Amino acid sequence: MLVQWCKKNIRIHDDMNSRHIPMSAEGVWKSGVADLVSRDIFFVNVARSLGIDARKDPVTLKIQYRNDKGTWMDVDFNSMKSVVTPTGKLALTYQPTSYLANPKYYSHFTISKINNGITSLLSFNEGEVDMGGGVNWENTFKKGVDLDEGTYILVTGTRLADGSVLASTRKFVINKGKTTTLDLVLRNRASAISVIGGFDSELKFFPTGDSTEKSILAQTGRGYFAIGLLGVGQEPTNHALNDLAKMKDGLEKWGRPILLLFGSEEEMSRFKREEFGALPSTVCFGIDKSGEIKKQIMRNMHLSNEALLPIFFIADTFNRVVFISQGYTIGLGEQLNNVAVKIGK
Repeated sequence: MLVQWCKKNIRIHDDMNSRHIPMSAEGVWKSGVADLVSRDIFFVNVARSLGIDARKDPVTLKIQYRNDKGTWMDVDFNSMKSVVTPTGKLALTYQPTSYLANPKYYSHFTISKINNGITSLLSFNEGEVDMGGGVNWENTFKKGVDLDEGTYILVTGTRLADGSVLASTRKFVINKGKTTTLDLVLRNRASAISVIGGFDSELKFFPTGDSTEKSILAQTGRGYFAIGLLGVGQEPTNHALNDLAKMKDGLEKWGRPILLLFGSEEEMSRFKREEFGALPSTVCFGIDKSGEIKKQIMRNMHLSNEALLPIFFIADTFNRVVFISQGYTIGLGEQLNNVAVKIGK
């Protein structure tokens, strides 16, 4: 009855709300006019006011109410019919890598339903993706998720350092009462530099000789930068710094800052720069006194041994990590230079 009432008494003028700002339910009630989104919200509000469970499905965005048997019924305002859509299950298999243990929805893959040749993105909104929340492979798709019967498309993407994306698409079908299992494959190109993680360039450190904290962004300016977390007096760190000196010309040509950080003032006092030849002029020093820079890069890049230094990484001020190295690495300076050549400034 409520579906029929809405169809009869609410005039739809979708073009009159060009900015798609939802009206209040009270406004729809008083005016008898709404856009489609506001009409849907109005229906849910009125149903709940009448003691009827109703919702906008968080994934499919369909308007639904629960009948007296506890079944969610899909509302179709055009036909004024309520139906139960048959469902099946989608399960995704994935082989975790050292850099990407748990792909995230929206960031690494999406699923859209195909209706009459038009794709409609499924919305999985549980927390802010950029803040570490959101739906991911492990907490949802590894176990399997219920989807309406029909045809879908799975899109995956690997963002490269130059801004391009290695994408793949795969069409699949969900059948009633059955589980469809697909491999979640993220393309990779060995010769390309890809975005392998995130890092907050607003984190702060103490520049050498300065008692005031400064953000990495403020120190480096917009664009790429390299950071090295050093273990003073340790052979792997000494080797890495000698490698940097060998690639002085190439890294200076790159022109981007290389920030070398100590863990404390005591460590910095033991460092003897003259022992490592002529380091690139783009090198600057500082102290990660709080240890937050080290903690975040280890957490975000799934590094397990915090005592294993040095840690070198290249990132940009859009918070994208494109290179990581931990511990003893042969030819580190050359690796950094090769990445720098490919990504530019």
